Amino acid sequence: MLTFVVGVLAGGVAGFYCRDEINGYFSRQMLPLHEQLADSLRTTEEATSAALVRVRTAISAKLRNAEQSLQAAKQTPAGNVGIVSGSDPS
Repeated sequence: MLTFVVGVLAGGVAGFYCRDEINGYFSRQMLPLHEQLADSLRTTEEATSAALVRVRTAISAKLRNAEQSLQAAKQTPAGNVGIVSGSDPS
């Protein structure tokens, strides 16, 4: 138990005196990782943006087609086109 406490204290003192060197080491090691992560996030953003544009375009096209269908149905006579008029023909 005494050796454990001495080891912890020695490690704490060594870490305190070498903290600048430790920080520099981790900064150098983490910089390429940060750049890779940034590139990955940029690629994901571009792909997501393109997908959203495609979805928005598809939804707009469907809405335009539905609107044109409704306008065409409104302009045709209500004879036998499948529109219920509300009055009984008998």
